[in-house]
Amino acid sequence: ALRAACAIADVAKRKAEMEKVLDIEQFISFAAMEMLTCHWDGYTPNKNNYRIYFSPKDGRARFMPHGMDQMFQDPGFPVLEFPPAIVSSAVIHNPEWRERYKARVTELLPLFEAKRLHDKLDVVIARLQPVVDSFGEEFAKAHADRVREFQERIAAREPSLREQLEHGDPMPI
Repeated sequence: ALRAACAIADVAKRKAEMEKVLDIEQFISFAAMEMLTCHWDGYTPNKNNYRIYFSPKDGRARFMPHGMDQMFQDPGFPVLEFPPAIVSSAVIHNPEWRERYKARVTELLPLFEAKRLHDKLDVVIARLQPVVDSFGEEFAKAHADRVREFQERIAAREPSLREQLEHGDPMPI
């Protein structure tokens, strides 16, 4: 039913049918978080690594991320591109929902402030450090280098997001 709703040519009919079978607000948040975290291997940008839950209460689909091992690799990862996955495409090509998507991205943007994420990362690294050290000095040095690289990507992500939002929707090729 979800796939069929996404394929309806008439925009108004597609919107009405999709609202019956998909939790639109949840999907918008899901898509925004996938794009904000550069989850290039997730559903929204790549039709991969996701689960769908159908609520017994209302029968509507809710997407959940899965396999989140490819995140924050590219600080310049596009957040406003039009995604290829059928549900993402149907949602993001709807002008009303696209505006809600962009508003949600803007609303979530403060979560990606470098200091905020670095502080959380520092807590995790402190917990892991005894185990990392137990593997030896060479491993600990390599781990520290990867952590530093990750911190640099995190620091570069927020300015990239702000710049993308400032420039607005991508122009058609």
